[in-house]
Amino acid sequence: MKLHEQIAEKISERLASSSEAYLPSLTRLSRSYRVSPQTMSAALSLLREKGLLDYSRGRRIRITAATHPGGTSLESFADGIRQRIAEGIYRVGQPLPKAGCFVITGHLSKSTVCDALKQLAEEGLIHKKGKAWVAGPAPGRVTAAGSAHPSAPVVLV
Repeated sequence: MKLHEQIAEKISERLASSSEAYLPSLTRLSRSYRVSPQTMSAALSLLREKGLLDYSRGRRIRITAATHPGGTSLESFADGIRQRIAEGIYRVGQPLPKAGCFVITGHLSKSTVCDALKQLAEEGLIHKKGKAWVAGPAPGRVTAAGSAHPSAPVVLV
């Protein structure tokens, strides 16, 4: 087995036991594994071909969802909001915290937060009221039960 394949295997084991979203830089990885940057680059390319990593020149080395059973950060964040709505932490009609709050507390990018909120809005779990995101479907929107009026009785068949 070639050296870059051995390094790729070691990094793969590290990814499986880690909850990190990003790997250190190529230079730092090369130093920590005591190999040349060219060897490390070859090892990372193997992991990229397997779908474990995603990177491009000048960008951080991102660990993909294939190594994280919880999925991407967007999915995890959206699931957290869904759970808080289901538990009643965010009640219908109550404004959600601002996106900046989610960015800071969740260690997420603003685009990830905004994309997740838009996804939840498409599902009808939240809606925009002015500049704020509010829990619950938009007024007048047909809900999953098929009623455009939230106070109308729901008949299950």
